[in-house]
Amino acid sequence: MTTKTCSRCAQVLAMDQFYGNSRGKWGLANECKGCCKKRANEADAKRPLYKIWRSMLRRCISPKDKHFKDYGARGITVCDKWMEFANYRDDILSLGEKPSKSHSLDRIDNGMGYFFGNVRWSDASAQTVNQRIRNDNTSGYKNITWCKTKKTWFVNVRRNKKNKHVGCFNSVEIALQARDAYILSLEKSDGSNG
Repeated sequence: MTTKTCSRCAQVLAMDQFYGNSRGKWGLANECKGCCKKRANEADAKRPLYKIWRSMLRRCISPKDKHFKDYGARGITVCDKWMEFANYRDDILSLGEKPSKSHSLDRIDNGMGYFFGNVRWSDASAQTVNQRIRNDNTSGYKNITWCKTKKTWFVNVRRNKKNKHVGCFNSVEIALQARDAYILSLEKSDGSNG
């Protein structure tokens, strides 16, 4: 059996423990597969996708995380497959490149956990529309609130980090129609710009 010494960990290992490439003696890498994987993991730790993954895990798993109450405490989990970064990375990369710096991962069904098929790249505006209904909501609908002083239903939609007042309405049903029409017009204008 032919062996080789790893240039990083100095272990003497069988040749099949080295990746084949054009570098080094015998056309194999000078570092063993274990050291190559470790170095790749160290490099991943400095990348944005790794930081997103760690943050996702902390929110869902660690009661000490300041956002745990909005994730883990609500039952939002991370699938078993994604507990290992390499699996998460491969799935997320299959979604395609992050469209812009303003995009981040968004859960499609906000009441479910993190798993492939329930995540997408979205900008802040799309994520705002996808938020769950607030605890203090009186209408039962997102973006619609009761104004006690005017005794009307207000429709306010957050877009590009700004609130857009859509209007005041006498019934929640009419407010809901106005909100939906406004959001649909935003989606159409986004589609014609892209």
